[in-house]
Amino acid sequence: MSNEDKKLLNRIRVHLYNLHNAWANDSKKDGHHKSNEGYIGFSTAYPNWFHAEDYLNDEPEIFAVEVYSYLFGESRLHTFKSLSEAWETVKNWKYETEV
Repeated sequence: MSNEDKKLLNRIRVHLYNLHNAWANDSKKDGHHKSNEGYIGFSTAYPNWFHAEDYLNDEPEIFAVEVYSYLFGESRLHTFKSLSEAWETVKNWKYETEV
């Protein structure tokens, strides 16, 4: 994983952490347990023989990112092609209490 990917992953996690803290500290929340809330997963793959610069020493590349958020996203499981694409969406999620 590149340093840039590590930074993006950290940004996503910090943003989700802040959102979840706001939710957890809201006295008006429903209190319902969200078992996968905040899950982030990604799949990696090594380049194939023809695209590899050094087949045995090349690093794997991220090709799919999953972010689960029932509380803040438009659906439960969000799938992206990269961490940068995930960040562009997740950074816009907000926690809003009911008025």
